[in-house]
Amino acid sequence: MSNLKKQFWFYGVIPILILYFFALHFWGQNLTLSFNDCLPNRSCTDFFLKELDRSQNFVYIISISIFSWTIWNSYKVFQLSKMNQNKKIKIISRVSVIICPLIAIILFPFLALELARTPSYLMNFYYDLWVYILQTLGGSPGKFGMGYYIANIMLFVIIKPLLIIIFFWLWIKQRKQNILIQSELKLEDQ
Repeated sequence: MSNLKKQFWFYGVIPILILYFFALHFWGQNLTLSFNDCLPNRSCTDFFLKELDRSQNFVYIISISIFSWTIWNSYKVFQLSKMNQNKKIKIISRVSVIICPLIAIILFPFLALELARTPSYLMNFYYDLWVYILQTLGGSPGKFGMGYYIANIMLFVIIKPLLIIIFFWLWIKQRKQNILIQSELKLEDQ
């Protein structure tokens, strides 16, 4: 993987998106609290105002982090794309580090307001989707029958721990193999 792709995806897009979703969550939470508790009766307790202020300060810190990380990522992408011979990749990478943050800034208020109105909609949808999948695997979609419970047990009590054990065993095996290769390389160097 080239340095430009690493910078763009691993050090740019992924961390910025994670911070962006945290900021969306906290702004939506702030809007929900202020709309539900302060605006209807126009009175807030001092404790609630302090909590709201503290939460807003946290959101400001996240927003400043997103802004500075985006500028740093744009600078690094521009620097790394100078060395790239492919003009198509150069143009796409440079335009995307400018246009994508602008789109995210424009969409932010609308997404935060949507989260404030229905904060648990996405979580409920996600949960209901997986319950339906487990019910379907159990053979009776829409019902919590014995098949649902068997599918749940098979997945979370048997398959998941088994996969964890297999991957742990493969990781240990690879570590031993890497140590063996490194020791052989050191012997060759001497």
